[in-house]
Amino acid sequence: MIKKAINFQVSSKHINSWIVFMEPSVFLPMLTVSKILGGTWVGGTCEINQDYIRVYANKLNKVFLNDFKELLIPLNDIKNIELEKGFMSNIIIISFGNTLIKIRCFKANKFMQDIKDLIKEAS
Repeated sequence: MIKKAINFQVSSKHINSWIVFMEPSVFLPMLTVSKILGGTWVGGTCEINQDYIRVYANKLNKVFLNDFKELLIPLNDIKNIELEKGFMSNIIIISFGNTLIKIRCFKANKFMQDIKDLIKEAS
């Protein structure tokens, strides 16, 4: 398993699409949508194993987003992974289902390659 501190982009559009993707296994309450306005970057953690990518907010952000649940992305549902140049750190864009998640972290190139390697191993 790989575990990394990240920031991930959350917007009402993303959350609405994640809700559809995650039903019924994991669910992000609609109250979260009203608390998060247009493209907020949330500090959290990304864990990757042979089956899925798990993204969740850190303890401080859970206080402000008290009903925010984790996002689980099965590796076999990932359609594309690409890198976008950022100012301080690059951004990994993971497309899955009919939605995406943006993850910002240091050493994003290596982290993206680690994700791709695990997807290859899983398939």
